Amino acid sequence: MSAKLNFTDESVLRISGGRGFRSASILAENISYLASSRQIVLTEPLDIEEAWSAGLNFTHNFHFAEREINFTFDLFRTDFINQIVLDVEQDYQHLYFYNLKGKSYSNSMLAVIGFEIVKGLDFKTGYKFNDVKMTIGDELVQRLLVAKHRGLVTLDYETPDKRWMFNTSLQWVGPQRLPDNSILPASVHVHNGDDTSPAYAMLNAQTTWKANDLWEFYVGAENLTNYRQHRPIIGDENPFGAYFDATQIYGPTMGVRGYAGLRFSLK
Repeated sequence: MSAKLNFTDESVLRISGGRGFRSASILAENISYLASSRQIVLTEPLDIEEAWSAGLNFTHNFHFAEREINFTFDLFRTDFINQIVLDVEQDYQHLYFYNLKGKSYSNSMLAVIGFEIVKGLDFKTGYKFNDVKMTIGDELVQRLLVAKHRGLVTLDYETPDKRWMFNTSLQWVGPQRLPDNSILPASVHVHNGDDTSPAYAMLNAQTTWKANDLWEFYVGAENLTNYRQHRPIIGDENPFGAYFDATQIYGPTMGVRGYAGLRFSLK
């Protein structure tokens, strides 16, 4: 069910809620975990997933200092009645799949504000909060490799003649929960011994030149902050060993990358 309320032409509230069922495709949805030495174990017959969800979206446009400002706010909640749990923390040799026994929920909040600083220069910033927890074993814990906090800032400029466009974006990713790697043998190389990943930021930039209505040329760079995850693969010194694991990737694995290209439009 959904409902929409227009307070004014510039302010809109949308509310939705529902109940959903799905049959999980455990291999297709967790294919990245095949890049490890773990064996798949189904501890019981897997049931249909079931969840209740509700959310709201509020959009408001207003003017300040002769500038139009766009504000968007999203808030969503999902409660699982049943969920297929992927448990990678019992041991480092197996992937356990079983039905949820306890609570599992997801709270998500997103706030975005954008406006034109000067003619042709657009600014946008956003913040996202994710509180995603599920019961693994007998404990309600934060889901692995899900950042609770994320931020984004973008600046986009287009020249008055529409020939040049400049785009930059700065993304900040907060800490993410990792499995307890301290239980691994000392001979196995790991990225760090902490239970959470460090926060990091990534800066991307691109310049586009529009030659005419048909041709566009662009050049850009990604990860200008040059942040890279240290030793992203666990047990990389022994890829056929019992502890090889390439699934704990929480950040970029490559540094600064440049690119260039062209676009051709058919009219």
